[in-house]
Amino acid sequence: MVYEIKLKGGLCNKLFCLFSGVEIAIKEKEKLLEPNFGLTNEILFSDIYDIDFFNKNMRKYTGLKEFMVPKKIYNSSNILIVKKVLNGNKLWNISEKNLKKQRNENMMKMNCMNVIVLNSLRLNSENLKLVNIINNIENKNAVHIRIENDWVQYSKTKKVIKNETLLIKLETLINIYKEKWNNSELFFTTGENHDIILEKLKENNIGSKYFFLKNKNYEINAAINFELCLRSKNFVGLSRSTFSNLVTLKRCLNDKKSNYIYNYNEQILLRIDMGLHPNPKKSINNKVILENNKQCEYDFVLNNGNKFPAIGLGIGNMQKERIPDVVKNATLLHGIKLVDTNQRAAITCNTDIVLQDNPGLQVVTKVRYTHLGYERTILAVEDMLKGLNGCCEVTMLIHWPRCRDSWKERCKKEEENLPQRIRDAGPPPIEDYFAWKGSWKALEEFYIHGKLKNIGISNFDINDLNELLSFCKVVPQLYQGNAWQLWFRPKVIDLLKKEKILFQAYNVVDGIVNRQSAAPNAYKALTNIAKSKNADLCTIVLAVLKKMEIATIPRASSPNHIKANAPQTVCSLNISDNEAKTLDYVMKALMCGKDLDRELRVFVTFSCSNESDIKIYWKNAETGKEVLQGTINNNKCLRVSTNKGHIFNAYNEKNLLNSFVVSENVGQKEEFFI
Repeated sequence: MVYEIKLKGGLCNKLFCLFSGVEIAIKEKEKLLEPNFGLTNEILFSDIYDIDFFNKNMRKYTGLKEFMVPKKIYNSSNILIVKKVLNGNKLWNISEKNLKKQRNENMMKMNCMNVIVLNSLRLNSENLKLVNIINNIENKNAVHIRIENDWVQYSKTKKVIKNETLLIKLETLINIYKEKWNNSELFFTTGENHDIILEKLKENNIGSKYFFLKNKNYEINAAINFELCLRSKNFVGLSRSTFSNLVTLKRCLNDKKSNYIYNYNEQILLRIDMGLHPNPKKSINNKVILENNKQCEYDFVLNNGNKFPAIGLGIGNMQKERIPDVVKNATLLHGIKLVDTNQRAAITCNTDIVLQDNPGLQVVTKVRYTHLGYERTILAVEDMLKGLNGCCEVTMLIHWPRCRDSWKERCKKEEENLPQRIRDAGPPPIEDYFAWKGSWKALEEFYIHGKLKNIGISNFDINDLNELLSFCKVVPQLYQGNAWQLWFRPKVIDLLKKEKILFQAYNVVDGIVNRQSAAPNAYKALTNIAKSKNADLCTIVLAVLKKMEIATIPRASSPNHIKANAPQTVCSLNISDNEAKTLDYVMKALMCGKDLDRELRVFVTFSCSNESDIKIYWKNAETGKEVLQGTINNNKCLRVSTNKGHIFNAYNEKNLLNSFVVSENVGQKEEFFI
């Protein structure tokens, strides 16, 4: 059985209808037939969006592999039949009812359909390619201009509040845009008269671009324009438009807060309502809260009061040719605010130039062991600050307390190849076991004089850490170390906590996520939790480390990995205390290679008060096939081990009494009473 929904209006009105249709189908445990978005011609959901991505994202809410049934599969099926048709007016009214409640409370929940469905929409591959027609959209402002004929008619009958301008003159819009951003280039989206607007902007010395392909359906053009507005630097729309409001909501979900309206007081005004309020006065005055926002802090607070990003990007050992694009994409598209590098990378990979091209970041960099000692460290820090040229806030660490015994030959060769000015500045650190003490004194001076935002250490053992704390004037703010230390160097970790020194972990991916062969059962447990949350393995690990108040600097270069490691992606995951305990156990096993005795699962107990037998079946969510697990009555219960999201049905003879969905995670217990 499937539900068919009839959509009404333009693209975003149709999306509001889709939100309601999804809500009804989930409540009534039915599938949804792929809807038609076209006005005259049939334009299916999959003609616009990636239906596989949608179903994958929705699975954690539906338990179904294929919640939205593709039309071509439905047409070729002899089994699937439409159970109910939901018309557009009903769906729109349900959506309006939900919006009214949200507006009254100035709150949206992470599990509301507006949020869930928007987060499950992605353009299909063909349409994503078309987005790239507009170059450099991330550095352009996007403006939604409503002067089309249908909007002109709408504005004649719509009641507005005082000082609201529903139909703005193009000249007025241009003037207030120039007051806000001078003549900065923009991207505009509208339904008609593109060339007229283009020419008018040109007359006012404003360069502009628009996207509209005549050979594409209106809804496809609108969806591509929607995506372009999401990617823009600033977005300007009007609060009475569902298009502007949904763009604003999705941008806020992507942690882009630079959203404005132009339909009030003839000004471009910042809106703080996440696109919820059509009333322009409320859109700029009523701050809307997204439930769980308080849990999604992207920064830690260091012991000096400075904010420090919980998740950064490691580029120190990345291939030179990849670094520019990786940093650009990570910062512009995925909200990365911190980059980790080192003294050697600045020289060999020109990371300074890359960072100068992406100003405003926080940078963690390090004094190499060849430059230990007061005088050498002074030169090293001065050189690194000069290279960065004021583009970033700098946290400087001592990379290693000394050259390790296993590196001695390499260290000697590096010493011989150092510039003469460095060798003349101070004695070779390989000759002084505590050369790092002079380095710390140098870092303290730079910090006290405001040239470094934070200072810290890396890879110090407990003895060197105690020694540092015994004489330092400034307690380190940051300690960077191998994630391995979290479980196997408890004295170091305890001392850092005592002194409120933040631990920043490297080797998270290679040390934990890429260790399947070392601990198969632990890896399976990690995979099961990731599947239950429809999340990447890296995202899960970073999220639980963040919950443990551990900062991380994963190295990622592929777009998918960068997105999985992005602060907003990690922050969107809610890790419970029980899940964190289980994952702590799992990560330790993966890190050390000592596997769990057996695969972790959820332990479920079924019981009832009936004298007659009740049969418990496990249901395969993908095939619908049911497998008998056992029989219960008032004298007999049933215990099974399973996984989160699995479905069980209880039958009295042939009558379905109830269905249960396992909600706990691996290692936990859950009870169902019938």
